[in-house]
Amino acid sequence: MSDLLIEFLGGSKVGQQIYIDAEDLAGLESFLQRLRHEEPIFVNIVLRQGNELTVGIGATRSCVQYSGKDHEPPYLLAQETTPLAEDLEIEFDAGGTATPILISQTLPSARAIELILEIISTETLPSSVDWIEI
Repeated sequence: MSDLLIEFLGGSKVGQQIYIDAEDLAGLESFLQRLRHEEPIFVNIVLRQGNELTVGIGATRSCVQYSGKDHEPPYLLAQETTPLAEDLEIEFDAGGTATPILISQTLPSARAIELILEIISTETLPSSVDWIEI
């Protein structure tokens, strides 16, 4: 069994950690879907090889950032191949602070969850989205 560490970076569970079996993709998907129905928050998912996904998850839009286990740049943000051109922002809670993210730097939440599951199952960054350095 290989566990994923999920750390709550915002919301009422800030600071809490849980483990989810990396092989239980249905369980992880269910967990992420439940988070969509709460306030928009950031969570950190530590992958099997130590790399991390920082995920802002909201009801309709989410963001997915990838970083290596050394926490050094590059930090890569998933973006639709044809991003929305809007300058609107969505705020995700990070430690009690509303953190704005441009809508153009987000994905539909259902797509973000699919992307997360694909990264975990293949251990690679999918080419179905653009990965921009931030």
